[in-house]
Amino acid sequence: MVGRNGSPVIHEDGNHFHKLQPRSTRYWKSLSFSCCTTGSEPREGRRMTASRTSPIDGQNEVTACLAEILDLDPEDIDPDRKLTELGLDSFAAVRLRRRLLDDLGVDLPLTAFLNGATPGTVAAAVTADAAGGTEPFPLTPIQTAYLLGRDPSLPLGGVATHFYFEYDRRPGTAPEADLEALEQAWNRLVDHHPMLRLVIDDEARQQVLPEVPLYRIPVTDLRNAALADAEREAEGMRAALSHRPPAVDRWPLFDIRAALLPDGRTRLFVGMDIIALDMAGWMQLMREWGRITADPGLILPAPATTFAAALARRAQDPAEAARRARGREYWQVRAAALPPGPALPWRASAQELGTPRFTRHAAELTATEWSQLRSRASTHGVSATAVLLAALATVLGRWGATGPFCLNTTLFDRPDDEDLQSVVGDFTTTVLTECAPPDLSGDGGFARYAATINHRFWTDLDHRSISAVEVLRGRGDGGLTPAYPVVFTSGLGLSATEHSPTAWLGDEVFGVSQTPQILIDHIVWEDGGRLRVAWDVVDGCLPEGFAPGIRDAHLWLLRRLAGEERAWTDPAFGWDPSFRPDEPLDVSPFGDCGPLIDDPLRAAAHRAPHDVALLHGDAAVSHGELAERVRATASVLAGHGLGPGDMVAVAAPKGIAQIVATLGVTASGAGYVPVEPSWPAARIASVCAQAGIRHALVTGMAPASWPDTVEVHPLGDDGVPAGGGDAEPRTPQAGDLAYAIFTSGSTGRPKGVAVEHRQVRTTLDDMADRFLLDSRDRVLALSALSFDLSVYDVFGVLGAGGAMVLPDADRQRDPGYWLELMRRHRVSVWNTAPALLEMLVEYAEIEPAAATSALSTLRLVLLSGDWIPVTLPDRVRSLAPHARIISLGGATEASIWSICHPIDVVDPAWPSIPYGRALRGQSFHILDSEGRPCPVGETGELFIGGDGVAAGYLGDPEQTAQRFTTHPVLRRRTYRTGDLGRWRYDGTIEFLGRVDRQVKIRGHRIELGEIEAVLSRAPGVRRCVARSVPGPDGGARLVAYVATGDGETPVADQELITRLREYLPEYMIPCRFVHLAALPVTANGKVDHDRLDNPFRPHASAPEKAAEPPVTVQQAPPEAPTAPPATGEDLTALLVDAARSGLDVRVKVGAGRLDVVSALRTATELAGAARALGGSYRVVPELDGEAVLGLQITADAVPAPTVTDQPVAATTDTTTPDPATEQLIAAVFAELLDTPIDVTKPFFDLGATSLTLIRAHRRLTQRLGVPLAMVDMFTRPTVRDLARLIADHRHPAARSRERPFAVAPGHDRAAGRRAARALAARTTL
Repeated sequence: MVGRNGSPVIHEDGNHFHKLQPRSTRYWKSLSFSCCTTGSEPREGRRMTASRTSPIDGQNEVTACLAEILDLDPEDIDPDRKLTELGLDSFAAVRLRRRLLDDLGVDLPLTAFLNGATPGTVAAAVTADAAGGTEPFPLTPIQTAYLLGRDPSLPLGGVATHFYFEYDRRPGTAPEADLEALEQAWNRLVDHHPMLRLVIDDEARQQVLPEVPLYRIPVTDLRNAALADAEREAEGMRAALSHRPPAVDRWPLFDIRAALLPDGRTRLFVGMDIIALDMAGWMQLMREWGRITADPGLILPAPATTFAAALARRAQDPAEAARRARGREYWQVRAAALPPGPALPWRASAQELGTPRFTRHAAELTATEWSQLRSRASTHGVSATAVLLAALATVLGRWGATGPFCLNTTLFDRPDDEDLQSVVGDFTTTVLTECAPPDLSGDGGFARYAATINHRFWTDLDHRSISAVEVLRGRGDGGLTPAYPVVFTSGLGLSATEHSPTAWLGDEVFGVSQTPQILIDHIVWEDGGRLRVAWDVVDGCLPEGFAPGIRDAHLWLLRRLAGEERAWTDPAFGWDPSFRPDEPLDVSPFGDCGPLIDDPLRAAAHRAPHDVALLHGDAAVSHGELAERVRATASVLAGHGLGPGDMVAVAAPKGIAQIVATLGVTASGAGYVPVEPSWPAARIASVCAQAGIRHALVTGMAPASWPDTVEVHPLGDDGVPAGGGDAEPRTPQAGDLAYAIFTSGSTGRPKGVAVEHRQVRTTLDDMADRFLLDSRDRVLALSALSFDLSVYDVFGVLGAGGAMVLPDADRQRDPGYWLELMRRHRVSVWNTAPALLEMLVEYAEIEPAAATSALSTLRLVLLSGDWIPVTLPDRVRSLAPHARIISLGGATEASIWSICHPIDVVDPAWPSIPYGRALRGQSFHILDSEGRPCPVGETGELFIGGDGVAAGYLGDPEQTAQRFTTHPVLRRRTYRTGDLGRWRYDGTIEFLGRVDRQVKIRGHRIELGEIEAVLSRAPGVRRCVARSVPGPDGGARLVAYVATGDGETPVADQELITRLREYLPEYMIPCRFVHLAALPVTANGKVDHDRLDNPFRPHASAPEKAAEPPVTVQQAPPEAPTAPPATGEDLTALLVDAARSGLDVRVKVGAGRLDVVSALRTATELAGAARALGGSYRVVPELDGEAVLGLQITADAVPAPTVTDQPVAATTDTTTPDPATEQLIAAVFAELLDTPIDVTKPFFDLGATSLTLIRAHRRLTQRLGVPLAMVDMFTRPTVRDLARLIADHRHPAARSRERPFAVAPGHDRAAGRRAARALAARTTL
């Protein structure tokens, strides 16, 4: 491709070939001057270098010049002696520089003669400059690494170090003329900068070509295509060009193309192999390209030297040699202690990723934000680069890199010599920067951490003469896998802050970089005053959503550091790893009506007294009427001396009287305590005692149900208690209790959650501002008064001027009745636990047309209190297309709700509906067992903070102290929920269930919610619950309860297992599935776990038949003996019963997903359990056939196990083993294990594996000639045990006395089976 000797050159552009005319450097120099003669004179002079026909002998020329200037004999000039020692002063240096320019045409900077320069270093610079940079010269260590990384056989190799950008420009002239101007200007740059004519030769050396052809910009004309088709074509070009590694041995190492789009845009595709230049060089080229394009007559000043000369000078510089020696000594000490790269949740290894493809995740700070951040950094005494490095380390730490780690820091280390400022080349170096785990909780917070990073970074930077590449090579890291695949690339200070180098090209529409053998390149640079940030990440190396998530978190971190001085020292900064601040509740949706929970209701009644407030049956109560009844009730209570600080019970079924009584208590200044009429007297007494209740408003309950200390006030039909009165209620303060709701306690004693007015208003005010209800809204009030969702129905909806639709108490669980109420009253708000909405949807889907009409006014659906099935939102939208569906969560102890997530499109990849983010004025924290913040993706316990946290538990200071605490770092009061969750990549929380739903089975800790999340997405599954229940042997078993809906065919167990295995490890697969039409629910619509029966419990009357593992049963002919019903709990029992009935039962056991050895071990455990039942079973290994082994099960007359009073034991063998047999067995194992054999020590303790037992089994059966089964190798785990078994085979009388398991009194054959399985479970590899 390189033109030589004037021959035409073929240039390939991907689809076309162009014959390009060669041109030399001298051609462009003459062209540059001719361009200027047509207009004004050149603004800047340009040096012309005479062509040479022979190379210069730099050493002899320099020696001769020095001898003449210093009046020395050339023989006395030592090439390695310092010039100053030879007598060269500053005046003589100027003379020497001029002499070299005049005689040789070489213009060296004065610095070439200073700082320990020698005749040898000056000669090297002269030789490099005189050669015009065309002689091959070595690669730098970084360039060498870049070149090696292009090898596709290396992990993460096969790519170039490549910058690629696309720009859309709208030229003011014809696009062809614009492209011609761009092309001419670019060719001027190719002539001007030698590194644009670079290739790498076969010896891996850099070489600048003396002449190259004119570069033509290939053009793809899409102006006649439809715009969508043109965009697709442009995207195809992007896919091909953005990751196209140019061949380094052929020119050019850049690629510029254009596409003409139908709407007048010209899309420029610009790619550059960065092995030739660094980021500073790239920015310089872009600026100069723009200047020449705008002014073709502009003459750029000639570079004072070349990149090749600079490298040669550096190589001969004694000062640089001394720096490298110090650096090598420094890194020899440091390197051994360097930690690894960040331990992020990598999805695949470098080898598995293959040839990488990068995606850019970009962000930026505005010029104002960036200026503020630099200013704050200066105030805290740290550099801007160190702040950005510390910010990266902080966000990596909160996203999984919890231990110490190293970042590979890329810097552009162009020497600060005046003559090098316009030289384009790759001056890149790299430094390994150690980062401690970001703990901001101590004094100083982020400011202290940034200062630590700043000190470490600058200390390491002082020794940057030894690059990270050389450090790793010296440390002996010769492995192919990159040790530090996360890179921090700083381009700060490379571009003038007020002008973007590429703005003149048009709008940047795409950009990406790629570098071999890295996974993440985090790049920061200034561009037109802004700070630009790019995360260039290898596709597939991180979980889906991780890269954009960490990009967003990092941007939030930077913005808060720029805008909040407190963020620099806040010890809790970053405890939310999205780095978003807690949102303040700075709204007043109810105006200035007051801070109490019922103030908005009074305002609504005053504003619109005739608007309806309550609807029940045929009755309707307006806001004005309701206010009058409430005042009357409050007056009665005030007459009894009740007011702020008192608690009054309300015990009434759902209806108007219940709401009037509740609001009357609140208006009196007292707090209300809901009591369900169905509660037993003991519970009512406990509630009254804890809450200090002396008065109760009651309908339909006998006074005998109440303690003697409680005065019962019967309610009239209007909800007002008898007695009347004109006592004036006292007004409570915002800090007085508004209500107390009692929840179940783990000790059996209910807990009364006491909530103040200001606390619940935190939630109500946020909800009112967020969803904007008004007098047209109606809520179907299904939630019980003792369930805190009712607080929103009463005070949120009525406070907005809306109305409550109250169902009849005896029809509260009738979805047909709900639909009728919704149609009749045009219900717009739904607020329940998910199970109740699912009941409605199930019913509505029977007649969707009628249901759609009834649900046509539904606009807001609030779901909380339990898992939301992931399929439910779309099912709701199909019936109520205008409904906005909101997931809410929290705790009664934090004023109804504390977290919210609008459910829009349900991502198919979601395991569950996101829990969301905290409401305003509240906060959510995920903490580990030591109270520290969990990183993204790690499970921890949920804590709620903020203004909604309740006062505590009434009458229970111990529980209050345990659950409500002030966190020492957060410095706020928090409630410990007992729920588990983890941060998602989008900054929301994923709910994982209860802490007490974390179970341990066979040594594995299992989150039941994780199983439910996967199972609930299986086709045909409406709802599901996973539980740990006692199995037949008392050990824990995983069981899944699956609801499929009325009349629906249950999903086959194997389908569910297959689904689960796609996402979960084997130990999380339930061993039993129980199929139900619907899951049982409590009165509040939550799943009632107590009504889910254990399928392993004898004679359990489960709601539906517990599903057994799938077994195909072929019916016997009529004359065949009828098999007794299987009474066992598993497949083994069924097969044994079938064998006893006379059937020929053969089981072929395949390896499935297991390796042969593991499959054989597992299968033989099954056979061993069956053998323990007392039958005769033959186990035949078939390692080379289709099966792992075959089990032939036949019945004989061996008596059943004898009932004994002895405890269960594994064996009771008493046969004396034959010494010769024992010796032979020991010899076989000694051969296999190459160790002396203790005949009483288990095989596995001797070092045997399953494969060892297979080999031993083969040898023993050949040498002993006895029918030894493979299972015997596992059930007789020592040489002596096996020898006894063989003696039994040889002496049947002794064998008849074998009792594999002794059975305790009262146990049947099932007990024997359980014991056999227990023994098999204890067998380990």
